Amino acid sequence: MTRIIFAALRQHERMTAPELAVHTMAAHGMNTSDQGMRKTVTKRVMSILRHHIGRGILRSEHGPEGLLVWSVV
Repeated sequence: MTRIIFAALRQHERMTAPELAVHTMAAHGMNTSDQGMRKTVTKRVMSILRHHIGRGILRSEHGPEGLLVWSVV
């Protein structure tokens, strides 16, 4: 999951956690319209993002919709 997240961030430069969750779900062949699963995957993605921001690998900024936008340092 971490490799998929980093590949998406390198490709798109800046993404929100829900966008990364949908991207991850699609990469795993999961149903992206399943709201419950999307919420679960978003929580997992946030956990990975928080872990790597603590290590100085990622950074976050407030986006236009109030969501954090993540990018690789």
